[in-house]
Amino acid sequence: MPEMEGISLFQSMQQYPVLAEIPVLLISGIPTEKFVTQALAMGVQSTLTKPFRAEQLDQKIQYLLT
Repeated sequence: MPEMEGISLFQSMQQYPVLAEIPVLLISGIPTEKFVTQALAMGVQSTLTKPFRAEQLDQKIQYLLT
C-alpha cells in the first residue's frame, strides 16, 4: 500500500472496537517466518505470502468467514 504498510493499518484498526472485530488476512511480499509469526502474534487471523494462487486466497477467505 502506498500510504501505510498492512501491519500498521492492522494496528490502527485494533484501536476501534467495530474494526477490531473484522477478520484480517494479511497479504505480504515478505516471505519470512519471523514476519508471519509476528503478524499472527499481533492478532492477524491469517497470512498469505506473494506470489500466491487464487485457490490459496479462496481457501483463506473461506476459513476466515467460517
